[in-house]
Amino acid sequence: MSIERLQTTTSIEELKEVYKQKLNNIIYKQLTVENIDTFADDALKDLISLTDEILNEYKNNESLEPNINLNSREQEDDAFTKLGLLNIPETLQTIIDVKAKINNLKNYIQESSNEKSINEVLIPPKLDDAEIITGSGAGFKEKRLIPRLLTLLYIIETDFDILKEDIKIFEGETTSSMVRKIPYTRVEIPDMERMVYICDEEGNASYVFDTEKLTEVNIFIEDIDISNKIKINNLISQHPGTGIRVIQTKDWRANISEFLVNPIVVKKEEDEKLVLISEFKKREKKEYLSFEAFQAEARVLYPGEDNVQRWYHKERKKHSNWPSTPGKKYMNKGWIGWSELVGRENYKRKEFLVFEVFQAEVKSLYPGEGGVQRWYFEERKNHSNWPSEPWKIYTDKGWIGWSELVGIENRLKIEHLPFEDFQAEVRALYPGKGDVKKWYDEEAKKHTNWPADPLRKYANEGWVDWSELVGKENRLKKEYLPFEAFQAEAKSLYPGEGDVQRWYRKEIKKHLNWPSKPREKYMNKGWIGWSELVGKENQLKKEYLPFEDFQAEVRALYPGEGAISTWYYEEIKSHSNWPSNPDKKYVNRGWIGWSELVGKK
Repeated sequence: MSIERLQTTTSIEELKEVYKQKLNNIIYKQLTVENIDTFADDALKDLISLTDEILNEYKNNESLEPNINLNSREQEDDAFTKLGLLNIPETLQTIIDVKAKINNLKNYIQESSNEKSINEVLIPPKLDDAEIITGSGAGFKEKRLIPRLLTLLYIIETDFDILKEDIKIFEGETTSSMVRKIPYTRVEIPDMERMVYICDEEGNASYVFDTEKLTEVNIFIEDIDISNKIKINNLISQHPGTGIRVIQTKDWRANISEFLVNPIVVKKEEDEKLVLISEFKKREKKEYLSFEAFQAEARVLYPGEDNVQRWYHKERKKHSNWPSTPGKKYMNKGWIGWSELVGRENYKRKEFLVFEVFQAEVKSLYPGEGGVQRWYFEERKNHSNWPSEPWKIYTDKGWIGWSELVGIENRLKIEHLPFEDFQAEVRALYPGKGDVKKWYDEEAKKHTNWPADPLRKYANEGWVDWSELVGKENRLKKEYLPFEAFQAEAKSLYPGEGDVQRWYRKEIKKHLNWPSKPREKYMNKGWIGWSELVGKENQLKKEYLPFEDFQAEVRALYPGEGAISTWYYEEIKSHSNWPSNPDKKYVNRGWIGWSELVGKK
């Protein structure tokens, strides 16, 4: 299609306004959870198209005094200069950088999927929702995937300057009987005192929690992990400010950003006009104040009441040299906590006990069993001179941890055996059969010099695992099958349906030469994954088309309208050589996004 240009009589000033607006349409297009997969690619195409249009206008509009003796690149530069669009080359590079960042995050999520997985269903379904009722399948449609985790990581890195490596990510699991096929992932952001539960499958809400508020009401991560959505909603209702449910809307990104940085409230205190922020504007490196100057400025401006953190995030909008996460920026440079920032905690600290007295008092009151942290926050209500954050108040003054605070670990550490002596003693007492850990937890009660958590105590000192501890694993290793024989045996025994990992855990009890951790045992020796072990994925992989043939076939069949992924998951039922996750199957092999797959812009 030919590019329509403006009439040659159009003045330079009019051209400047026209092309400035067209460039702004590209620069200020908002990145959302719906378009993140194609956002940078679309911007790149639009900018290249606009550059071609400007060059065509330059060559044909006498008002621009075109110099035909210049090459195309020099003509572009001349056109940009005359139209006041000197930032186009810079914008082009920024778009490329954004594209690289998104691709880097995609690869990070994919490559770390094994490392961040946990063998637990996070936010399990209600009992009446848990089972899939078998039948003809009529009326069921595959739910589309929405890249919420990718968008969340992008928000954290881009908007709050927190590296993905500083975030803790734990992906749960699903079972074959669950309607939900994509697991929830728990994302912990220590620098922001936030925790997010997120699922990429359509129809699943996201949850944002303030970890500091949760601690105040004695709610712990483990409590939320095992709660279904009804329980979580009830928890949020009973404890306002601890968390919020975020459903999928066009404002999902803005809402998530709001609850990450500001106090969690259902309604904003005042309606704020949306400010468009360009992803492609070059972000100048900010110069922040020294901690002393920053603290002094904050103390002068703090009104003396209201939640400090809530006030800070509102006030910060007026100060470009205040960081979004001061705890991270000024770590080891003077930062202690929010109250200390404005001098509130310093005032109260006059009443705090010195650590030795504080510890002695806590030890004398601790009942001797139960979670120390949970007990502390309940008992603290009776002691105005016990700090809410003792790890901050007593850092470098004697604080080690919760167990040490009440003397549990300190007492035991003194008596802990060297690993060789410990292992010898354990092996001499182990009866030779039964679950090792279960036996150990019971037997350890009789031995004050046995650590409660030997894995942590003897890490890097000889510890391998529980079976190795009692000598079972060393004996069995000689009997482990080569991977090919192991895989053949597993394939022959797998019933053909059901969760492979769950089946394996039961079946392994019958096989002394099957390792408890096959992924570790056969790493780089043939192991790919649980499905591949029993041949489920391998059977399909043989039939997968090369990407070019796959894309051509999809484009030929796509009707040209409607949600692409919805259509795809319906159409895939007729094609055994189409992968269920084409974005993963064809990553780095030609896959860009759903729109590119069917040839839509």
